[in-house]
Amino acid sequence: MAKVEQKEVYTLEEVFEMLGINSDSEKASARKDIKNGTFPFPTLYIRNRHLVPKKPIDDFLAGFKPQSYKPPWQQLKKGRPRKWIPSETTNLNFPVSKNLNNLFEEICDNINKSIPNPLTKGDFLRLAMEEFIERRPEFRNMEEEEE
Repeated sequence: MAKVEQKEVYTLEEVFEMLGINSDSEKASARKDIKNGTFPFPTLYIRNRHLVPKKPIDDFLAGFKPQSYKPPWQQLKKGRPRKWIPSETTNLNFPVSKNLNNLFEEICDNINKSIPNPLTKGDFLRLAMEEFIERRPEFRNMEEEEE
């Protein structure tokens, strides 16, 4: 039989004892952190037991700051910043006749064929609203003119 090398691990109870986590509420909070993936040490769940590798715990006890560990599939990138700030936007949801929608999409498609960076339908709708407002400046401040 081949000799299998076993890594040294601590049980979760041993880790709690070493870190001074004694109360049941602190233990419950730590277990919740493990479940959420925010526990500062990597954990393994094997045969109904949580095991923690010795090296991160020993390094922490020696004075090194633990790096929060997440498996590669949980390491999310921030991605690009939001295009719209929620506090500064309004979502419009309104019905449009199919005929008007088809004509609008046809025009959008034809414009997109002639430009290098195509625009989305939402971009065209915002552009149409801006043009509508620009063509009617006399209606913007009607309350001030009436007074």
